[in-house]
Amino acid sequence: MLNYSKIHSSINYQRTAKSTLAKFMGIANSTLLDRLEKENLTPNDIERIADFFGKPIAYYFDREEKQQAYKEND
Repeated sequence: MLNYSKIHSSINYQRTAKSTLAKFMGIANSTLLDRLEKENLTPNDIERIADFFGKPIAYYFDREEKQQAYKEND
């Protein structure tokens, strides 16, 4: 699942203006703000954000581990 707090943390930690990030992404600042607020980023958005901050795309995702039920052999 996409972790929006990691995206916000990257923006805040790097002290990046969202308008600068939007320009890099090739979208309007208002579009970026709307997508962040509504947590509705596209796969292309995520890829561009990862490129901007020099992170692998996987960094922005939390992996949900599936629990497997194991049967004990009697």
